[in-house]
Amino acid sequence: MHDYRTGTYSTFLVQCILANVTSHVSSELLSEAGYSDRFAAQRTFFSKAQLLYDMGTEKSQLHLLQGSLLLSALHFSFGLDKDYRFWLINAVRLATQMGLHRKQVAKQLDGPTAKLFRRIWWVLYNRDVLLVVSGVSNVRGLNDRHCDVAVLTDDDWEEEIDMDDARDLLPAITRLHKVYLVQNTKLALICRCCRRIQQACD
Repeated sequence: MHDYRTGTYSTFLVQCILANVTSHVSSELLSEAGYSDRFAAQRTFFSKAQLLYDMGTEKSQLHLLQGSLLLSALHFSFGLDKDYRFWLINAVRLATQMGLHRKQVAKQLDGPTAKLFRRIWWVLYNRDVLLVVSGVSNVRGLNDRHCDVAVLTDDDWEEEIDMDDARDLLPAITRLHKVYLVQNTKLALICRCCRRIQQACD
């Protein structure tokens, strides 16, 4: 929110966020914003994000990673060459390039950044496993042999700064939110082990 207020935000990342949240906003709000329907709004935001990516306007690897992870959550594509698989693989590529999967890299970061990287990594890991277990994808993008980052815990969230003036847009993160992601990560690790056993038996 600070970046948004100061005008230093990532346009690419904002378009990725808007493409995702369009499914959850009211029809009235979409109409006020000038969109005929939800599909048209989502297609517009997705297309803008893809165009910004293709033109190389975003220079921050972190923003590219965050945006790619968000676009991988859209299980459709408005372009034949970049569906959710492309964005997931791109997020995997960026995350491993940045060393989010290595504890040695985390040791060199300040506390808040290390926690942010750990949260992003485990969201990416969860999605990678879930898509394979659910049968949507055939092959995982992440290699577990190269991953030694610490498992996610409740402590991997920073204390929230005062954002009372934006609380209607960004509600406070509750302990339930944290527990959900932590437990989902544990479930992904269990599913990973089950898949290994299944592959060994095949």
